[in-house]
Amino acid sequence: PSVINTHTHTLKSGERWKRWKSRKEWVTSGSKLFGDVGLNAMTNELPSGIYSAEYTERGEVGRSTYNLKFTSDLDSPSTGTVTGYGSDADGKFVIDGGVFDLSTGRVAWGERSDGALYSEFKLKWEGKAKMRGSYSSNLHMAGDLQLAKNS
Repeated sequence: PSVINTHTHTLKSGERWKRWKSRKEWVTSGSKLFGDVGLNAMTNELPSGIYSAEYTERGEVGRSTYNLKFTSDLDSPSTGTVTGYGSDADGKFVIDGGVFDLSTGRVAWGERSDGALYSEFKLKWEGKAKMRGSYSSNLHMAGDLQLAKNS
């Protein structure tokens, strides 16, 4: 099978496709939102930039920083991709196969670190440049996460 080499990780393209498809199905399956939930009504986009985050891991609170870029699809501006990178107590990571749907307010991505750690994130847009959700990792860790865009 074909293989995609990204940094120190090698993922089979079939695995990466399945993860992306699962995220895409999740973001589009939520209830449709009505009214302004803090999304930029003028540009119909999520705000790209630096986000500070707090997460729980084994009952402890940790902090992380993200640099996120939201790009709307050309054929459907209410959906799109999330790319970026960040760092936390475990080190640096990159966003893998991120997707969003403005009509549901849902955002999802994979997070790949330099080591063996890989995590899946599912978040709900709360408006005013905030997201809240959960994550689970291939190392059997899971917890809650909230992000807020820096001014």
